[in-house]
Amino acid sequence: MKLKLDKRTLIIVAVVVVVGVALLARSFGGSGDSGKAAQALDAAAVKACDDFAAGRSAAETAAARLSLADKVTKSTMDTDNDAIADQAVALGQDADDSRQWRAHADAFTKACTSNGWKQK
Repeated sequence: MKLKLDKRTLIIVAVVVVVGVALLARSFGGSGDSGKAAQALDAAAVKACDDFAAGRSAAETAAARLSLADKVTKSTMDTDNDAIADQAVALGQDADDSRQWRAHADAFTKACTSNGWKQK
């Protein structure tokens, strides 16, 4: 039996293969929100999430945002949760830029909730 594939069929097969490889890479952490799987929240991570939630609304100036980022980062010193620790560090990187701060603040909150933190 001879199998003859036309150009259109070859393109469809190539697209299916590329999509399949991309999905496999994503499932192995090759891409995604943060590339980090959810980890259990230890006491230090819970404290960091609680500290951030308590201070976020009052952090309106660059100095207040930086102070909150420092407090949250200190809370993560003893955590084994890499996602929370990484996002805490990112909070302080753009404390002087309101738009970037909001993006980092949202990412930190998402890291907390996706790892099982519940706001009190």
